[in-house]
Amino acid sequence: MSGQQHYVDRILSRRETLELGTRLGLAAGAAALVGGRLFESAAAQDATPEAAFPPADLPVLEITFAADGSVSAAAESPAGTTTLRFVADGAPFISSVMFVRPDGLSDEDLEAGLASPEVPEWLHTTRVNGSVDFEPAAPGDAFEIVADLAPGTWYIVALAEIPAYTTVEISGDPVTVEIEAAVEVAFEHHDFTLPAEVPAGDQVWRATNVDDVLHHMVIFATQTLMTDEEVLAVLTAEGGEESTPEAEAGPPPVFPVGGIGILSKDEVLYQVVSLEPGFYAALCFLTDPGNPAPHAFVGMIESFTAV
Repeated sequence: MSGQQHYVDRILSRRETLELGTRLGLAAGAAALVGGRLFESAAAQDATPEAAFPPADLPVLEITFAADGSVSAAAESPAGTTTLRFVADGAPFISSVMFVRPDGLSDEDLEAGLASPEVPEWLHTTRVNGSVDFEPAAPGDAFEIVADLAPGTWYIVALAEIPAYTTVEISGDPVTVEIEAAVEVAFEHHDFTLPAEVPAGDQVWRATNVDDVLHHMVIFATQTLMTDEEVLAVLTAEGGEESTPEAEAGPPPVFPVGGIGILSKDEVLYQVVSLEPGFYAALCFLTDPGNPAPHAFVGMIESFTAV
């Protein structure tokens, strides 16, 4: 289940200057790893948003990723707004997604979907949240996000060549907490809604998917404030006469610096996003069921400035 990386790789591999190999939240196996990650560990981030994040009074679901590729968590956790703490216990990287198993999904279809290089269509029919990807700076480092978890049996998947997973029973009446966020983002139908200007630095972002299909957000740094057409032109350019020694010596015209993982309809996620002052473009590379076109190619691009 490597849809985000599949589409990004397919596009970025056309430019040698953009061979970044990032996994972008929902990733393929370890063999797909080429370069750095979008998300650093909480320790590496040294994030200092104005208000404490995550809030100390939230329930915490700690999810541990071991060196042998296994993943473990508590058997139960209360429903509602929850801190998800992804801990690297010997794992050199963490790439994970959480979802509620659809009713009637066979074990065979589950295993096939997790091993597929595409996002399985059954994932569009259920709740998806808690998608993260980071490389720990040191053993024991953790990455934290906050998600509103509905009651049900949630699968927590460690994405790799041979995916591993565990389950946690989310139960009880959900206690939902509104967290102050510096930036609010809505994933809409082939579109993002977010401010034209966002505050730079370590900031809490709140993301909500209000569409019927899965979306994520991959944030690219750009040298100028670019139009949708300009962003796609750079990402799909074929090198050739554009590829000069001078161009290769400098930074690529666009490169990924962060993002928000996959969310299904009505799911909410809070996360610290750290951006330097400058220009950015947000893209979604997921697809609609039955349509191979990445959402970015049908308009799901939004350029903005961090100030």
